[in-house]
Amino acid sequence: MVGQVASQNLELLPHAARAQRLTAVTAEDQSACVRQPEAHRRLEATQAAGLPRPVRPCYVDAVSRAPAPSSPAPRPADEEVIAGSVERLTFHNPENGFSVLRVQARGRRRLITVVGHAAAISPGEWINASGSWIHDRTYGPQFRARFLQASEPTSNDGIRRYLASGLIHGIGPVYAKKLVDAFGAAIFDVIDNEPDRLREVDGIGAIRAARICDAWADQKSVREIMVFLHEHGVGTARAVRIYKTYGADAVRVMSENPYQLARDIRGIGF
Repeated sequence: MVGQVASQNLELLPHAARAQRLTAVTAEDQSACVRQPEAHRRLEATQAAGLPRPVRPCYVDAVSRAPAPSSPAPRPADEEVIAGSVERLTFHNPENGFSVLRVQARGRRRLITVVGHAAAISPGEWINASGSWIHDRTYGPQFRARFLQASEPTSNDGIRRYLASGLIHGIGPVYAKKLVDAFGAAIFDVIDNEPDRLREVDGIGAIRAARICDAWADQKSVREIMVFLHEHGVGTARAVRIYKTYGADAVRVMSENPYQLARDIRGIGF
């Protein structure tokens, strides 16, 4: 009897030793299973022998353990796109372009408040903006535009308000109405291609016609620069800073030496 017990104990010793080894190997493999593929084979052999496994084995590869590559921030789920006509310019900071606009947005009965950045903007212009709604404790709901792009008005009423906004020195509501009555929506084509025809309007002489042409050329330049920056992935607020720094040379600087922006404008880096 004693001999049988001793023989059974001798048979159990290898199993106990193997179980103890399994516990150590499994714990070790939790932190180093990628580096020790032989541990996987030992674990599988032990499982086939019917011995218990204290810890679930770790079967991962180098790819799954590698840190996930960084990806751009996802587009906010509540981001919305709006388009409409600027009815009133409540506030505009010429230094950084920060603007507060009252806009008649497409599909909405009432005016909405849009806050964002624009190098230059006037009532009557058409805007396209993307952003999200916020609720200001003092001013109520506002649309905060992450991206804001303005284009010249196309309707007679919008053109009249645009010209009458003070954008062009010497042109107020009276002359704005005269110009629209004379040329309608073709007024900008006349300024671009037939500026002498502006003198057909009563009260507009050579000096006032030159002012109109110069102001319109400046506005076109601003729009072209902003469009160029937007197309190259520059946000509106940063685009305004670039324009305010370089003016009409902004496109040239971006095209020839974009790294100059990092030297000249604080907060821009590559």
